Amino acid sequence: MVGNTYWLSNRAANLRVPTQAIICSSVILRSKEELKVTTVEYSRIGAEIAAIRRSNASLQEQIRRIASDPVSIESAARERLGMVRPSDIVVPMKSTRAVSNFGTLWFVR
Repeated sequence: MVGNTYWLSNRAANLRVPTQAIICSSVILRSKEELKVTTVEYSRIGAEIAAIRRSNASLQEQIRRIASDPVSIESAARERLGMVRPSDIVVPMKSTRAVSNFGTLWFVR
């Protein structure tokens, strides 16, 4: 009986080791998968940030140009606001694309 009790307790100890190894390997595999997903997400967000920074730099350049270049200022005023110079002759024309929010107008000097 004493020998049988030792065998049972030893058997239970032997079963705990493989169970612990299975749990550890399961945790490790799950952690590796989470790391892969996180790495892909990190790369995607990094690429998105780089694209937004490029767009921001382009917009900053456009702001600088519109604010300081007289030709750009006039072009923006004509295209976006439909403004004309007092010496311009405005001739309304039908077109498939709108030049401004105020309708389709072509400007002649």
